[in-house]
Amino acid sequence: TSKVNWSNIKGVVLVGTSRGGCLALRLGEYLRTNHAPSTTDFAIATVDAVCKRTQSEFGVTSSTVDNPLPTAPSSYKSYEVNMNSRYPYGTRYRHCNWHLAVGDEVTGIGLGIRGLSHAGCGSLGGCALLDEYGEEYYKQQWGDMKHTDAGQDFGYSSQTVDPILSHLDSCKARFGWT
Repeated sequence: TSKVNWSNIKGVVLVGTSRGGCLALRLGEYLRTNHAPSTTDFAIATVDAVCKRTQSEFGVTSSTVDNPLPTAPSSYKSYEVNMNSRYPYGTRYRHCNWHLAVGDEVTGIGLGIRGLSHAGCGSLGGCALLDEYGEEYYKQQWGDMKHTDAGQDFGYSSQTVDPILSHLDSCKARFGWT
């Protein structure tokens, strides 16, 4: 049973990279489905979120999307997930998600462990999905750094940390958080 008094919670902020990114996505889904009232907003930011393809974790499939950046190695590709299926119609307006996909093989030894991408999001500018009111509820961008650098090297903060902070400010404004 939940020890949270949900009437006091206006919104939930979840941020994660790699497996922590998958945790942020799954935890948001779990809270929305099992505990949070329909008035709770979710701001989620993930960097090359890695969900287990072999278990279809968070709906990840074995289909891939190639990283479209000309500066990314040709081996960079991410496993597909249909974000619209993870955020059912009628709940999307309560979400403000940002994801940086990279597509680098995580282990570097060919085990096939990779981050995720929205299905079909293979354009240079990434992609955006709209909610029931025509507002963006999911935005994805592509990066060309190594997976480990995306989550650990602050030399890439202009592509990771800065967009996350900007995204969270946008979510705050969208939801009217003070």
